[in-house]
Amino acid sequence: MPLLLSESAKPDVSDAYKWSDSESKGLENRFLKELSVSFEKIQHYPKGFQKPDSKKKKFILQIFPFSIIHMSYEKEILIFAVFHTSKKIS
Repeated sequence: MPLLLSESAKPDVSDAYKWSDSESKGLENRFLKELSVSFEKIQHYPKGFQKPDSKKKKFILQIFPFSIIHMSYEKEILIFAVFHTSKKIS
């Protein structure tokens, strides 16, 4: 099933990338690799993972302090947000 980034999630990914780069030079590549692996897991198990509400699901990255909010539709998975876990989502 295809995985799509919503318009609101695109700046989230950019901000997360910048955060990882600011933490340590070279860390941004590890972050992108983990994000890619996380997207693959969501594609393989779209109905698994924690639910912040009745329809959206939350995937927590293993190494970095970020979560991915996503929702499965009939023909695609939509990523709504990628956020630092210290931030509250609305």
